[in-house]
Amino acid sequence: MKTVSRLLRYEFEARIFVSFFIVALACIISVVFFSRSSPLYAAIFGVVGLEKYSSLMFLFASALLILTSVLRIWSGSLLSSKTVMSFKVQSDSLVISGPYLLVRNPIYFADLLSLIAFSLFLPLPGILIPILFWIHYMRLIKYEEIAFSNIHPASYEHYLEDVPRLIPTHYSFTGFLKSKPQIILSKDGIRHNALYCLFVPGFIVGFFTESFLIVILTGIAGVVDWAIVHTKIGLPKTSKKQKPSKVFNGVLYSQCWEDPQIDREAFNIQKDDVVFSITSGGCNLLSFLIDDPKTVIALDLNPHQNYLLELKMAAFRFLSYDSMLRFIGVRECSNRIMNYGFLRSVLPKLAQNYWDNNLQMIEQGIIHCGRYEDYMKLLRQGLRMIISERTIRLFFETDDVKKRKLLFESEWDNRRWKFFTKVLLSRKTMSLLFDKAFFKYLKTDFSFGEHFTEK
Repeated sequence: MKTVSRLLRYEFEARIFVSFFIVALACIISVVFFSRSSPLYAAIFGVVGLEKYSSLMFLFASALLILTSVLRIWSGSLLSSKTVMSFKVQSDSLVISGPYLLVRNPIYFADLLSLIAFSLFLPLPGILIPILFWIHYMRLIKYEEIAFSNIHPASYEHYLEDVPRLIPTHYSFTGFLKSKPQIILSKDGIRHNALYCLFVPGFIVGFFTESFLIVILTGIAGVVDWAIVHTKIGLPKTSKKQKPSKVFNGVLYSQCWEDPQIDREAFNIQKDDVVFSITSGGCNLLSFLIDDPKTVIALDLNPHQNYLLELKMAAFRFLSYDSMLRFIGVRECSNRIMNYGFLRSVLPKLAQNYWDNNLQMIEQGIIHCGRYEDYMKLLRQGLRMIISERTIRLFFETDDVKKRKLLFESEWDNRRWKFFTKVLLSRKTMSLLFDKAFFKYLKTDFSFGEHFTEK
């Protein structure tokens, strides 16, 4: 069994970084030491006396990149992206068809042709790119061949004899055509091998502007995307435990924003019923107790919502009605921490620990402690900057739908509001405000204390 050096293995596993280093090295030398020199293609056209046709090189490069992109995508479509982009050799995947009859490494061949095209638009040091890549690719191929020969000793040896490594020969080209290959382009192959495609329109634009900078700015996004995806797919997957989501690291909703009366009417809860509900802010869930069901079961992926419900339940059970409204935040209060000290002893241990570490939430009133409520406060501040307080008050004090609509059209729906809704809201939802039932819901929802007074 053949063996390889550790250096070759490291070079293969870091091939994407080696490639970027080669390109960066040639570009830095060109910019720092040859910034006033002409690009290679201009010098070549000058030597043969065809300077006035030098801009045609942009079209030639564009056509070449179309060819190399098709070749790369075709080659990548015959293999999976996990095989092509893996930092380890996937020696169990041996393909001997299509472009793999032209050369054994058609993806490297496509890359080399593309890099030669790019190097011609740099000053003299640009020639380092294809030279260094040739050396790099030959070392990678050597490493891959050793890995494949250890798995496919018989069939692979014949393949090595019949098909060249990197550059097609007349014999391999003839064999490739005789096989009548069918071009296969898969979604996976296109997504992970189209890194040169954006350069094609860039070179076409460059033909008219004679600016290579435009070419780079047009196509670089495709290369960056490919590099990120290559690294993400290629890195070996670790067995580390997934970190807990930050979505559930606190209270998301400290109140429910749905109408509990509608829920109760829809469910028609009877005394023998078992009600199962998401905890959320706990408001709707507690309102189901009005109909005296047999059991109410609360469940939430976020444990902090359950801690909130447990504290609300304790407040409802052991505080007077007025003290409860003050404690949870409906009314002003200066002794919430003292009341919490009284309620703390009846809370489960986990809820105690959570609220002991979040006393500032209790100080502000627990119905205001959710992240959604923080967002609503921010939204309200933005609303107050574009709509006057007088207009807002009149709008919510007016029960007549026609008057409310007229007020909205004449004073509310200004340019600032239109811009605001385009950014944050859908204006179609505003039509709901003219519906009396929805307006009644808004008034009920904002009157938390009065809602419990009626019950």
